[in-house]
Amino acid sequence: MKLGQNFLADPNLLDAIVRDAELAPDDVALEIEAGEVLVMNFHMLNLTDHPIRACYKQNLYSIPDAQVKQEAGAMFYYNSFVTIPPLRHGTATMACPVQHDVNLGDALSHMHKRGVGYKAVLLDGDPLSGGKEIGTLYEGTAWDEPRVRIETPARKLSAGQWIKWSCEYQNTEDRAIAQGQQTTDEMCMFLGTYWPRSDAMDFCMPPGSENWYSSSRLLSQGTMNGAQFLECWNKSPQKLSGGGPDSSAERYASQRCFTESCSNVSGRIADFGPGKLDPTTVKCD
Repeated sequence: MKLGQNFLADPNLLDAIVRDAELAPDDVALEIEAGEVLVMNFHMLNLTDHPIRACYKQNLYSIPDAQVKQEAGAMFYYNSFVTIPPLRHGTATMACPVQHDVNLGDALSHMHKRGVGYKAVLLDGDPLSGGKEIGTLYEGTAWDEPRVRIETPARKLSAGQWIKWSCEYQNTEDRAIAQGQQTTDEMCMFLGTYWPRSDAMDFCMPPGSENWYSSSRLLSQGTMNGAQFLECWNKSPQKLSGGGPDSSAERYASQRCFTESCSNVSGRIADFGPGKLDPTTVKCD
């Protein structure tokens, strides 16, 4: 895979890539070019009252360039909008289109410690246009050590289908939780190794685009229509990224505008903006 300089690799996904090397056709490989950077994102949780030493090791196996006929890619699908009220149950759902025919070698979930359930399914079309579930890609309850689902043989996905993934959470804390980059926050991701690769399939965006996740559908189950969403957003701190306790309240206040909207609104947020779709015209019916 031709990795960008800021590509982030989950160690569990790398483990799956290594296993895929034995399961995929002999002419398929991830390509890493000279000068590119592979970042290992190693999550740790210390359950003791004293410092501990953690160690992560990863073997990467190679084949000759001349042998590679198909380049493999890694789907890195990240839901940036997760909110869980204090002491409450919560869900987060997003979908991405299959931009061209691919072979899916494996699938994997990613959540933090409040995750209690996860399911990724394949739809026969756009979920906002009535796309129906036609198969399960991944299902589990583990957040700390999820098992990679290996497809043997690789599962064929067709252009026009959609991948939808959902995370379920139970918040046992008396504070609101938002999506963020630290263990005090939450995440909801779908990860998978596939071939042949494309930028569009790696990061859920239209072919030729550079805007990650601009093809995604956020499928919230709230009640706010487009006008209410816009009012909420304009009054919010408008802070979506970051992580940790210091910014948690601001991120929650901003992300809730998305997660508390109806799916007809949240599913079209990539289309909102100057010269584009006016949110105030979007209803929930």
